[in-house]
Amino acid sequence: MKDDPFTPRTSVNTFDVDGRATTLQGQAVVYDALGRAVQADIGGGQHEFLYRPGGGKLAVMNGSSAIETRIPLPGGGEAVYQGGSFAFYRHADALGSSRVASTQSQALYSATAYAPFGEAYNEAGTQDRSFTGQKQDVSANQYDFLMREYSAVQSRWWTPDPAGSPPLIPIIRKPGTAMPMSTACRWD
Repeated sequence: MKDDPFTPRTSVNTFDVDGRATTLQGQAVVYDALGRAVQADIGGGQHEFLYRPGGGKLAVMNGSSAIETRIPLPGGGEAVYQGGSFAFYRHADALGSSRVASTQSQALYSATAYAPFGEAYNEAGTQDRSFTGQKQDVSANQYDFLMREYSAVQSRWWTPDPAGSPPLIPIIRKPGTAMPMSTACRWD
């Protein structure tokens, strides 16, 4: 694998009170009312993200210019346009990951193998990482899921689940009394 999880990082990630990243690897991120990243400072430039009605990213924009447009295809694949012209097809596997991307002339554009937690290895052609259908638009090695970021290098989410997770609360019982296993713990 190309990225070493033990190498110290010099960038700092900051989060707002809702647990959303306001900076990822030193890049500012702006969110809409639905909690989706809609703007990021990438490489000194402003990039905006345009979403489909179903929630997936349709395009990455720079002002009114499209940098990359992703048109969904049957079977989970995508037709990718860069700068307004066709670039390549992304072919999805059972998880939605793009292990192979090809040009219109059926030549290899990109090939990537993924470890179970999204670490990319054995890459060929142009780097085009798409793990479970998610891209790394905001910052490198961070897959942009709809509501939060996933670090492929550390194999973990940067923030807690926005849907929340109630704590597991044990039920206190009197000593010497029997309790079925199905009621040993409950969610409150």
